[in-house]
Amino acid sequence: MKKTKTFEEYLKSVLPEEQINLFFESCEKPPLKSIRFYERSSNKAYVGFKGDTYRVIDTVKWEKKGAILSEDSKPSRSLDYLKGDFYIQDIGSMFAISLLKKYVEGYSGQYSRPFNSFQSLNKKDRQKDEESYSYILDYAASPGGKTTQVADDFKQSIVVSNEIIKSRIPALLCNIKKSKLLNIIVTGEDSSFFHQHDHFFDIIVADLPCTGEGLIRKKKLLIKNWSYSTVLFNSKRQKKILYNIHDLLKEDGFFVYSTCTFSREENEENVELLESLGFELLESKRLWPHIDACSGAFTAVLKNKNKKKRISINIESDKSDSRDIKIDSDAGNSINNKTKINDIAENLDFTQNFKHNLIWHTTENCLKLLSREPYFDIEKIARSGYLYQKEDLVFLFSKPSIPKFLFDSAISFGQQMASIEKFGLIPAFESIDYFSGDYMITVDDEQICKLTKGEDLKLDENFKYYMGKFLSVLKDGSPLFLVKVSPNGVKNLTPGL
Repeated sequence: MKKTKTFEEYLKSVLPEEQINLFFESCEKPPLKSIRFYERSSNKAYVGFKGDTYRVIDTVKWEKKGAILSEDSKPSRSLDYLKGDFYIQDIGSMFAISLLKKYVEGYSGQYSRPFNSFQSLNKKDRQKDEESYSYILDYAASPGGKTTQVADDFKQSIVVSNEIIKSRIPALLCNIKKSKLLNIIVTGEDSSFFHQHDHFFDIIVADLPCTGEGLIRKKKLLIKNWSYSTVLFNSKRQKKILYNIHDLLKEDGFFVYSTCTFSREENEENVELLESLGFELLESKRLWPHIDACSGAFTAVLKNKNKKKRISINIESDKSDSRDIKIDSDAGNSINNKTKINDIAENLDFTQNFKHNLIWHTTENCLKLLSREPYFDIEKIARSGYLYQKEDLVFLFSKPSIPKFLFDSAISFGQQMASIEKFGLIPAFESIDYFSGDYMITVDDEQICKLTKGEDLKLDENFKYYMGKFLSVLKDGSPLFLVKVSPNGVKNLTPGL
């Protein structure tokens, strides 16, 4: 194609001329406000405090957990958002994983049943599936919309949420914390790291950096600053990434390629590249603001038809299941809180199964460690998943083992419960759902408003009893904030406010 001077001129090459005016008219309208509820959450018509509301007016046609909100909604100020009931996400961004589900729901691969039937299995079959769970890679994951969506939809899988740009990792971690999902491993590696295990992943999601033409509604200067050279630069970068990561996918695995741009160079040409590498295109679709009422996007779902075998990991049944562990929490909490860290570390025996290149959970030992502080509901944690320690951090994860190469490179996995400091354990924000009732406290609406704004609280009679302690602050029975009580006041330790 010859070089074009303006975005308007270029648009005629990918959109029928009779739709050009409709496109630009739609770009002058404000984008729809939309959210995606997590599976555990229920849709609510009224939420918030002191008049702060969000109101669901419609559902998203391609995502049953997606909701379109009224124009006056303020979802980011809602308490439901703080407690992780939903993710604020454009409906166009929800489409890629929704299209994937259309094909994966009928896919069995090396497994004997579809991915999404896990919850209906009997105990014996469920144990078999736990021993052969699937792996999903979200290669360019931040800020986490597709990571949390696919992890919520495929809870029996391990989702590796990778972000190579270090400055984007904090936003990714923050959104994963809010999601409360336990099956996500966060890494910050380039493709060469994953090539030590080619053909390892069952699904790869690649929502790659692009020109961003679909975001014109939100970023008006995109039209003014648009250049065809930028399209070509991004297209070249995307092709390099796709070539580098395509053989990480196992035979018959699914590849989801998506962008938030319109150009053929960044979309169809990259699909053609994957087809030339042995992939079969199952379906592709471009979303337009004037047709689909969303930010622009492109998605293609492909299947790997290369005859290469996945490197298998032989996962044996684990003898110690956290759900069978019984801990006397009162006895555990009676241990001296000032036990030094060296004494704590000596009591831990972290098992590394190098024969199978797996790191196994050490739930029982970690529960003993957590019970040294009075904050945690030990039995609830034991019922919820498996515990691991990595360096000075304790994590709760959904699976009894993690491949060693992922464990070693993980920035985070599951939800962090605590960090090990010089004089004991410091609860992590994610642990507020697992606090003992003795260390949960309800405050009034005025104090909730201050905490929501990221402010600290003054020390009052309700808090003086907990001097020097950490607390999980509740609203309507739901944990929302992590605070620490000190003589100077109540410190708000909740991230992302």
